[in-house]
Amino acid sequence: METLKMPRQIDPQDLGIHVLVDYESPLVDIVAVHGLGATPMTTWTKARKPQEHIDRNTESSIAPPSVPTNKSEDRVNWLSDPTMLPADITNVRIMAFNYDSNWYGDNAIKVRLDHVADDLRRKVLRQRKVKKGDVTL
Repeated sequence: METLKMPRQIDPQDLGIHVLVDYESPLVDIVAVHGLGATPMTTWTKARKPQEHIDRNTESSIAPPSVPTNKSEDRVNWLSDPTMLPADITNVRIMAFNYDSNWYGDNAIKVRLDHVADDLRRKVLRQRKVKKGDVTL
């Protein structure tokens, strides 16, 4: 029988609204919300592919030497990486809403989903601080 993988602990500093891409006067706000049981800091990321180097003498691909790096640098966030979503859209503020999503296990949270939704709404409205000419939610 397969056992459930225990959810990762979420750092309280990672919770809430995080502006990933901002413009002075965005036309649209995109708010990404991860799923139940998801790890907020990896939901929108993928491991980077190792850079390949071409040996000019043999024209063969050679993997670069292994260099220890910061774990977050090993991943690309498609919401914020300038070569991903921000390269395809402009004048858009991109935000991520991270909430404690450990819904199972010994450290399962005891909060109703509608409370998470209310928290999301309040934090988005606070982040936007509606200005003259802005489109409201």
